[in-house]
Amino acid sequence: MSVLLIMSCEDVVFLEDISEDTITVLAPADGAQVINSNVNFNWEGIEGASGYKLQVAEPNFEQANQIVVDTIASTISFFSILPSGDYEWRIKGINDSYQTEYSIQSFKVIED
Repeated sequence: MSVLLIMSCEDVVFLEDISEDTITVLAPADGAQVINSNVNFNWEGIEGASGYKLQVAEPNFEQANQIVVDTIASTISFFSILPSGDYEWRIKGINDSYQTEYSIQSFKVIED
C-alpha cells in the first residue's frame, strides 16, 4: 500500500532556533530582597519563543528542599506568593523544537 502526501508551502512551519539566545532577567534580580510574600517574576522576551519554563527552588537548585514553582508561562511575567526564605529561580525560552539555557537568579523573601 502506498500513501501520497501532498503539502503546500503554506503547510510547512519553520521554528526559529532559539538555543543560542539568553533570557534577560529583570526581577527579582540576583541577590534581591523581596518584602512580604508577593513576588513578581519578570524577564525580557525573546523572538521565536512560544513560552517560558519557570522554576523556583527553596533554597536553591543544587540543594533543593523543594521545587515550589514549576510552570510554563506564555507571557513575560509570573506572580507567586512565597513565604519568607531563600530561593533560586530560573527561566528559559522554549518552542516546539528548541530551548534556551536557563538564566538563574537567587533572592530572599523577607517580612516587612
